Amino acid sequence: MGTGEKHLMLINEANLRKSVLNLAIPAVLEQVLVMVVGVISTMLVGRLGKEALSAVGIVNQTIAFILVLSVALSTGSTVLVARLIGEGKHNDARDAMRQTVVLGTVCFVAVAIVCRAQTESIIRLFFGAADPEVIRLAIIYFRISMAGLPFLLLNSIISGNMRGAGNMKAPMFIAFLVNLLNLGLGFLLIFGLDLPVLGIRVPAGGVAGAAWAVSISRAFGGMLSVLWIRRGEGPLKTSLIAGFRLNLSLLGRIGHVGLPAMMEQVIMQGGFLMIQVVLAGQGTTSMAVMQIGNSVNSIAFIPTWGFGLAAMTLIGQTLGEGRPEVAKRAGKEANKMAVVISTALSLVLFIFAPQLVGIYTADPEVLSVGIVAIRIFCASQPFLSVVVVLSGALRGAGDIRYVMLTGLVGIWGMRLLLTLAFHRFLGLGALSVWVAYTVDFLVRSTMYMIRFNKGKWMTIKV
Repeated sequence: MGTGEKHLMLINEANLRKSVLNLAIPAVLEQVLVMVVGVISTMLVGRLGKEALSAVGIVNQTIAFILVLSVALSTGSTVLVARLIGEGKHNDARDAMRQTVVLGTVCFVAVAIVCRAQTESIIRLFFGAADPEVIRLAIIYFRISMAGLPFLLLNSIISGNMRGAGNMKAPMFIAFLVNLLNLGLGFLLIFGLDLPVLGIRVPAGGVAGAAWAVSISRAFGGMLSVLWIRRGEGPLKTSLIAGFRLNLSLLGRIGHVGLPAMMEQVIMQGGFLMIQVVLAGQGTTSMAVMQIGNSVNSIAFIPTWGFGLAAMTLIGQTLGEGRPEVAKRAGKEANKMAVVISTALSLVLFIFAPQLVGIYTADPEVLSVGIVAIRIFCASQPFLSVVVVLSGALRGAGDIRYVMLTGLVGIWGMRLLLTLAFHRFLGLGALSVWVAYTVDFLVRSTMYMIRFNKGKWMTIKV
């Protein structure tokens, strides 16, 4: 290894299930927290009206599209870090992380400044067909959100790299603190606080208050991630700035994986953004149902996400160790567990859909459509689990180009076009997107199972 550092294998061949769970459980717990806070935050905004709910939803989707610029760095370095840790090259793993953090931060400070200056143009470009009040609130939320964008990137890259090194607990702890802060600030800044006895008065900020809560929390998360890397334990402990120099060789390896990953996200997030544009033309109810449906169905998505991260880390490291057959078995085990757990959760959501939607809104139209939308999505959960876990496995192996191809087929060829077709020719209205989701996940899960079982990904060089 050349560094005197001991490499610990993450996976026990005799007990694959335990090895997968050791990585998946912290990631699942992290997402439980994120989901709970996300659900409560959506509920808080929902109490401001469906216009506010729709505005926050389209801004979040726009920010997700902007963040695809960071995927070349974050995904590329995470996959490379997992492979380098598996090979025992800890110094190179640390340097790969430093390259992406420094370059990504510089780039996204510039991006945030430009986007803040052009907020109104960006919102009107994509969502000009939306209700004027939705546009007004979206402009407010977007402009404030730009303050936290560089910190969101910092936290995303560092947490991803820590997961690539097998450390799932630190990102979980950071997410716990960030989301706890976001929740507390959300209550305070959205609705305000008036305690004249104590001389405390915080005015209600509404949508602007929600945006400040998110931005402050993201800034806290970014700074905490940097502090953790500087003072924590593990193979990635390092100073990010001191002695930093560009390493073109490592950047080339990061780009080999990262650029296809970025294109994958451009395809996916671009498709998601276009779906929001389509929904904006269908009316505020369709947009509000989309936000509520995504929030509720995130409950069943939690284990899927955790097992997908576990699969990516385990496969990256076991391939680095030269154990491709163990990597394949680990991927299958992670996929099987995710499907069983998410399917069970989906059954619960299906049964209690009316009660869950009622938590978010009292609008009769949103209620009736939202219940059906959630139940349609529940039917797609087993297929979604396969998509998320096996795509994570293929990313860990560096097979990003195939993931990019399936994203193009699923998001644009299935989800977007079918949403338009179901709305126009079958008259499904707000439910068109949810039926299209199910077809998309069915097709892509089949593609991923075929690709994974063939095993060509086991020979890819990163």
